[in-house]
Amino acid sequence: MVSMGKLDLFIAGSFLMMSLLACQKDSSFQNISIIGHAGNGLDNFATFYQDNSLESIEMALKTTGCDGIEVDVQISNDGTLWLYHDEKLNSETNGESCIPLKSDKQLAGLNYSSVHKEKVIQLTEIPIDLLSGRRLYLDLRHFNVCNNTIVDLDKMVEELVEYKNQNSSIDLITVTSYIPLIEKLENESFEVFIGVNSIEKYQSMKSKLTQMSGVVARYKDFSKDDVSLIQSDNCKVVLFDMRSVSGIRKALKKLPDAIITDNLKSAIIEVE
Repeated sequence: MVSMGKLDLFIAGSFLMMSLLACQKDSSFQNISIIGHAGNGLDNFATFYQDNSLESIEMALKTTGCDGIEVDVQISNDGTLWLYHDEKLNSETNGESCIPLKSDKQLAGLNYSSVHKEKVIQLTEIPIDLLSGRRLYLDLRHFNVCNNTIVDLDKMVEELVEYKNQNSSIDLITVTSYIPLIEKLENESFEVFIGVNSIEKYQSMKSKLTQMSGVVARYKDFSKDDVSLIQSDNCKVVLFDMRSVSGIRKALKKLPDAIITDNLKSAIIEVE
């Protein structure tokens, strides 16, 4: 039998160990926004639902600690904004060709080739009550690979302006690296984050633009010093492409302003 003296010592030691483990978490992580990638995640067995689907988006936004979501936006032949990640429809759905060549009626009849057969949806189908007060990152696709052309940028921006005006409670951020689109978005007072893949690309884009609100990059492409350097220019940094817990921790330790993660629950646990 353990004596009371040894038991007290054991309890005290256990409490000390728990305290030390708790102190290992960087309190500065709590200032980092946690954003769900394409809803509840992309290419991750734990995401359950197809990326960019209504079900995936609702699951993410109903998760306590989720600060917002990122979705992929493409424009249809009718000039409507749809959510879809890949370039061609046959890679993930029962459709063919590309979204810019399809009518709204054709797209409305498509389902993902996933277990749950979720529908392809429009941007306007995201429940506004779940988005209110949160960040919505729109990764804008400007190129149509099916005919190697640039989509109608004026129509895309027009649709985005209408969406923004009708949903002023959303913290809306557009994401692109295409300079003609960036200029059109800035003329309409959108907050634009630039997609970059290196510190050199950031510096190159910075020299071409009058201002940069933020950048979005894979977490492996930027060091902690790179992140700090960009932030010193009064520019926010958002890192993405982390699925494992170790990847999430590595990204958080670089102290970005936000991470776009494919493992939402693990990321939330890490910052709490």
